[in-house]
Amino acid sequence: MIKDNFGSLVGYEIVFRILAFLVLFPIISWAEKLWLVGNKTNVIAWYNIGSFIKNPVSWIVLIFMIAVLTWGSMVELFSLYDAMHASGSGQRRTTKQIISAGFGHCFNRYKGGNWLVIPYVILILRFGTLTGDISSVISVIQIPGFILEDFGKRPWEGIVFACFQVIAIYLYLRWIYAVPVMIEENEVSFRAACRKSAAMTRGKHFIKVLLLVAEWSLLIVFFYYAGTAVIIIEWYLLSLWLMRGAVDPFKVFFTARFVPVSLIFYLMILWIATPIMFAAIQCSYYRRKNQLSEEINQYTEPTQYFRKYPALKWWLIAVCAVSIFFSVPQRFEQIRWMLNTDYGTAMIMAHRGFSAQAPENTIPAFQKCIDNRFTAAELDVQLLADGTVVVLHDDNLKRTTGLDRNVWEVTYDEIKDLDNGSFFDKAFAGTTIPTLDEVMRIAGRGNDKLYLNIEIKRNGHDDGIVEKVIDIIRKNNYMDYCDVTSQDYETLEEVRKTDPEILTAYTSVIGIGDIDTLDAADIISIQETFATYENIDRLHRAGKRVFVWTVNEEDTMKKLVSLNVDAILTNDPALCRSVIDQYDSNIMNIVQRIHSAFSFL
Repeated sequence: MIKDNFGSLVGYEIVFRILAFLVLFPIISWAEKLWLVGNKTNVIAWYNIGSFIKNPVSWIVLIFMIAVLTWGSMVELFSLYDAMHASGSGQRRTTKQIISAGFGHCFNRYKGGNWLVIPYVILILRFGTLTGDISSVISVIQIPGFILEDFGKRPWEGIVFACFQVIAIYLYLRWIYAVPVMIEENEVSFRAACRKSAAMTRGKHFIKVLLLVAEWSLLIVFFYYAGTAVIIIEWYLLSLWLMRGAVDPFKVFFTARFVPVSLIFYLMILWIATPIMFAAIQCSYYRRKNQLSEEINQYTEPTQYFRKYPALKWWLIAVCAVSIFFSVPQRFEQIRWMLNTDYGTAMIMAHRGFSAQAPENTIPAFQKCIDNRFTAAELDVQLLADGTVVVLHDDNLKRTTGLDRNVWEVTYDEIKDLDNGSFFDKAFAGTTIPTLDEVMRIAGRGNDKLYLNIEIKRNGHDDGIVEKVIDIIRKNNYMDYCDVTSQDYETLEEVRKTDPEILTAYTSVIGIGDIDTLDAADIISIQETFATYENIDRLHRAGKRVFVWTVNEEDTMKKLVSLNVDAILTNDPALCRSVIDQYDSNIMNIVQRIHSAFSFL
């Protein structure tokens, strides 16, 4: 299916992924800037998100961004399936013809009535495919880590999301032939193509399709990791043999000889995997038509819209040229920075203490941080009715203690003996809610104090909490070993006014725009979704430190270390330490640099 057009398909994948990186993604980024202009502000953060939701301009821009992502994904799908059908008919296609055919099919089929394509691309293709990478465009859509984490706390939310994924996988497999039907049968209606695909995947054939996708996905993953392992072993053995006695033999030999080999292999896996998967699906589609005694139509070239409408071609060329002109310098700097920057050691910040091994925000959780020699911990503070500052995340006591009372309704004497540990494990029965002063006295013992990221949780019933937190910090001589953070920007302005020497951190759930202009924050604590090269580089240039929350996946930790963030907030600090330790190895350090720098392809 792919051998006759193998070179053209690889060429297409290279061109398309580069154009997506230099044209499509920058257009989406500029749309974000238009979003800001339309709302007459330079930043979207939690404190002003309400005004954005109410503004019609926000919805217009959002629809435009979704349309660009959908259109880009469908161009890729139409291009590759068109090339596969051409191969099935024994016709050779050039890279230029594959690109032109993809645009032709999109222009022909984006004519009313095909609105179903949008949820198909954004929801089904993104979350229903077993690999999650059926299109290089929609892979940018990510569910924020804090939302995934929230699923674990509320079982019903996790069940709902799991059901959604099951439905998405089911619909993807039932509609897996929809695009091949549109190409082979010249069907304009996406809805009709989905009905045809659903009819073809009934009964036992649904299981066959499921096994087909699973087998090819596993095969691609196997070749990637097996090939990577072989190359790493070769690098190591050759470096020992050829560079004996050198100060840093592996790095010297690797840089001089094997970076190109690694890069070519890494990119080839990405460029080949998608066409192989599409070819397997196309073959399955042909077999199914034969089983149903349906004739397979010969390939007919789609309408050449660029030839039919020359102005359209020049308009697209102009858009690409302008986008490339403005995006290339920044992209070049991004790649150069990732390949050459000396990575600092990110601070490992245990989220709510070592909450994977002890109840969150309790003395045992912070003691385990100290015992395991972690350098920092995050904690949440709230104000009780009697003015006591306690370490507790929720406004209500029910989840951790079983008492259905709000924090501003109770005094410390009323809650000091509540069981705040059994919700985690019966072994921690009797663990109580600590005060901020107690935690600081524990964390400040010994020569190396545990750095504390103190988040003030505002609930509307806590006037005076800023002054009380600062008094406790001063009392324990903790000014140089902590920061005060909040999602409420006015709280940080109050901290800055009360004591300018204490570090402040703005915890941003949403971080779009010029978040570096938030002057009352020395640190910007961003959610992992917004931890991009552009955001981190801009914040560092503005003299701000960058914390990222809450990260529990190994791949994301590697990405953040390669982006040189200042701290990673995590529920699994042991895993984070192992990831950071890998950068002491030349092998993992350099391989990760290449992976990070060229992951956009």
